[in-house]
Amino acid sequence: MHGRTRKSKEELEDSEYLDNQKQEIARYRSKLDTVFQQRNEKRFTSDCLKSTSELLNLNPELNTVWNYRREILNETFKGLSKEEKQQKLNDELEYINVSIKKNIKSYWMWNHRQWILANMPSPNWNQEAKLVDLLFKLDATNFHGWDYRRYVMSKIQETEDKKVVINREFLYTKKKIDQNFANHSAWHYRSKLLPVILENEKESTLSKEVEMIIQAIYSDPDDQNAWLYFDWLIGFEVEKTTMYNLGIDIASELLELEPNSKYALLSLLKYNLALNENEPISPETKKNYLEYINRLRNIDSLRLGLYNDMEENVMNL
Repeated sequence: MHGRTRKSKEELEDSEYLDNQKQEIARYRSKLDTVFQQRNEKRFTSDCLKSTSELLNLNPELNTVWNYRREILNETFKGLSKEEKQQKLNDELEYINVSIKKNIKSYWMWNHRQWILANMPSPNWNQEAKLVDLLFKLDATNFHGWDYRRYVMSKIQETEDKKVVINREFLYTKKKIDQNFANHSAWHYRSKLLPVILENEKESTLSKEVEMIIQAIYSDPDDQNAWLYFDWLIGFEVEKTTMYNLGIDIASELLELEPNSKYALLSLLKYNLALNENEPISPETKKNYLEYINRLRNIDSLRLGLYNDMEENVMNL
């Protein structure tokens, strides 16, 4: 048409995208209004349950809607036999199995999964552990999943030998750490299991843990998890001097290969300071400590404040 500017292909695509977005937002708001109206009216029918499914598929972070969903389910349980309730919750578990794969990091989904199993007349906790393991193939570092796994294992320990379960889980964390040394959740879970393991085999266990830490550190010097685990491990060693010296040896050897390893430098400084705690240090030792701090400043300029504080502490020794 005369007098009208022809839109480019890009402008037409942008316009179409914006129109689609507006339609999606309108649909979402409509479903949101429907669900909240149903809850306000205290309706607990199968249609209401379907409405929550449709809305949660669009946004799984609506805790209020998850609560409403549980209210609906609790109403449907009234008058049911144990077998019928079991089937209802099995169906709900299937719904979560599909949904959680799409959003494995949703806290509310993991919370709802826990609620399902806790309310089942006959929960299969061992099967649940296998299913969680399958979900870890999507994201083995997901801390929500690891929290849930600890919950599942606490239930399994109610019917199985606690030490057997813990030993099995200890091996499981090793498997996951070997797959990815940066799996902080696996390291954290291992730290929760280790105290029980140490009750029977302290010396050999500590030795194996140190070997694993060294392997992790050399595989990825820039990952902090193994260093943190070593720090935590020191708390279980009566002779801390031995562990500090071991940490110094590990850090020193690594720095020969990786001179700019931030965590090796931090550990070298930290363990040396721990060994010299409450003792006067020589000018040469102080000079070495200040050199470590200067190297850290050059490597990690984002934390200059921390290194300035460390320098002040060293100067006051």
